[in-house]
Amino acid sequence: MSTTITETLLDGAGLAARDDRPGIFIRLGKAARAAAHRFEDRRTVSRLSRLDARLIRDMGFEPDMIYGAVEGSWDDHALRR
Repeated sequence: MSTTITETLLDGAGLAARDDRPGIFIRLGKAARAAAHRFEDRRTVSRLSRLDARLIRDMGFEPDMIYGAVEGSWDDHALRR
């Protein structure tokens, strides 16, 4: 009996190896979600930095750490204009 391509695909061994690799769209989606998460984190820190130092300290954060985290972000540059 000869093995054909159809029998090999229906066997399931070929499909299992194929499913181990995520597709390009799955990887792009994960990258887009990660970028959006980083953007939101930077925006949150930027908004925190606009508060008074006493309020930042009352929330349990060190103001100098917040101000240091904002340096170099695009939002910080937009505020200076």
